[in-house]
Amino acid sequence: NDGANLTTEYTYDANGNMLTDANKGISSNIQYNHLNLPTSVSINGNGNSGTISYIYDATGVKLEKKVTEGISNTYTYYAGNYIYDNNGLKFFSHPEGYIEPDGTGFNYVYQYKDHLGNIRLAYSDSDHNGTINASTEIIEENNYYPFGLKHKGYNNVVNGASYKYKTYQGQEFHDELGLNIHEWKYRISDPSIGRFWQIDPLAEDYVYNGTYNFAENRVIDGNELEGLEWVDAKGNKVYDPSVVNEDGTRGAYTEHAGNSHRNLGRFLSQTKTGKSQFSKLVNSEKPIQTIMNNGKDVVLDSDGALVLGKTTNTFDEKTEYDFGTGKSTVTGADVKSSIITFNMASIDEAIELLKSDTNSEHAYFGLSVSEMLGAIFGHELVHTTSENQTLKVLGEDHETPAYEVGDQIAKEVKEENKKDDD
Repeated sequence: NDGANLTTEYTYDANGNMLTDANKGISSNIQYNHLNLPTSVSINGNGNSGTISYIYDATGVKLEKKVTEGISNTYTYYAGNYIYDNNGLKFFSHPEGYIEPDGTGFNYVYQYKDHLGNIRLAYSDSDHNGTINASTEIIEENNYYPFGLKHKGYNNVVNGASYKYKTYQGQEFHDELGLNIHEWKYRISDPSIGRFWQIDPLAEDYVYNGTYNFAENRVIDGNELEGLEWVDAKGNKVYDPSVVNEDGTRGAYTEHAGNSHRNLGRFLSQTKTGKSQFSKLVNSEKPIQTIMNNGKDVVLDSDGALVLGKTTNTFDEKTEYDFGTGKSTVTGADVKSSIITFNMASIDEAIELLKSDTNSEHAYFGLSVSEMLGAIFGHELVHTTSENQTLKVLGEDHETPAYEVGDQIAKEVKEENKKDDD
């Protein structure tokens, strides 16, 4: 929307946050909090007049949005996956869409997404006959230009209310007062110009990329990623792969790295395969947290076997809808974040058991605690991938690929130890 033809149509503050946009009628400075998140946007232009206000918690999680037009205030309240408005509960999410109250019960809405996670179709079996009637039960169709601007004229809402919460790449769309922006965890993007309002918080790590660029301008095959990589319990990055060291090598631990992070990284990087896994870890496209469980009790699985390490993923299921049968089929998984836990009591117990079995052919036989931790780390990192999680949700063998990596690391450790002995 070219709403202005001025020499200066955008202004910014000292932190690089956009203050005004003449095209949208934002002539008064946008107000930001300490996290560079907008708290108040006033609009007066293009037939719109009012203010949008936001309230966040101390970590930047949005709690409330208030849209003021004259004497009318429209509220949206956010409680995790539960969204409320002036009239109460509006909807809450489920893995394949969302659920909305219909007065007497609840209506289940399902969504079809493309390869970037954009919602392209929403539908609901409102008459509960097991099939979808395209003329009455297709709720919404979405088609997008590369940076998330919706096509107009042929993909309007078909039945029911438009869903704006997680549309383009899983982000909320705000169209009140003609604002038309997508809200991300750390920044706001304007799909009409393909830019963010704020500077990339990781700009110093990616000097080749423009500070306001969206998804490195890779809008066909790339998602916008924010605040990722190897993190501590608070989400702080513990290793920075972009740092250039005095010897010319790249990568260094940050001030947030503890001894366990440094030791785990060292244990993992002892071998060729381990170094490859370490590179994947520190360049990950999702946050991966590592936890050392130093409890005295061993951890066993349901079969009574020792659990040396465990990976817990948060993920979205990918589904395909069959209009013939009216059913959705799970086709894969997209991992969003991972936590890897190392059970030290179980690892110590495993080493003692292997020592007592001199004929053991186990891949970890003869390894020290640090060497075994490196192999376990490599094993568990396989479980953090979307490819491996897909195997798991489809009921296929997801353990063998992980064992192959861990066993290969153990093999390479033994080979290096043998060279040292010779």
